[in-house]
Amino acid sequence: MIEYNKTQQEKAHARRVAASESCVDGTLIIKKDTPIFVLEIGDQFNVAELISQHRKNDNTNHPSNVKAWRSSFFTHQETNLFDDVVKYLVDKCDETIAEYYDAHVKHECIQMWVMEYEKGNYAARHSHYPADWSAVFYAKMDEKSSPVVIENSVVINPKSGTLVLFPGTLEHKVLPTSSPRKVLAMNLIKDNTNIVTYQ
Repeated sequence: MIEYNKTQQEKAHARRVAASESCVDGTLIIKKDTPIFVLEIGDQFNVAELISQHRKNDNTNHPSNVKAWRSSFFTHQETNLFDDVVKYLVDKCDETIAEYYDAHVKHECIQMWVMEYEKGNYAARHSHYPADWSAVFYAKMDEKSSPVVIENSVVINPKSGTLVLFPGTLEHKVLPTSSPRKVLAMNLIKDNTNIVTYQ
């Protein structure tokens, strides 16, 4: 299992995950490196406080694979509390993806939600397909907060102010946490009006 922490690299880091190569039921699975971006971007918006404020306004829990308090998958459409945060994070994702692939494509946030984990809470293994990308901003973490485990092979221990960006097809989970964690997550798809086609 590969473990990532900030001491390995201070700047934005693209972790590569190699898929298996085989043929299953007539489907050929090819080996291709997959980027996972870990960016230490800080928190100029005090997102942890925004999450607490939103929960005070609407404490409804929406059950899912996240076994912790979670807001609606369409929180960005139901309140303007996170408007500036979402725009900033989507722009940061666009810049990161463009630099890696050398192709400038805009993305749209189609789902956005926030979570508050308490001791013992966790997230079962899941993916965000059919989203193109999943972006997770860690607003409040400490040394005992659980990491995110991607494809059972990459362990990322984010600190407060970390943005993790990865393809929506990758399965991931959160082990039971020993201390609270506050997180904002988004699903992104390509903005088809900005895609350049090649003849």
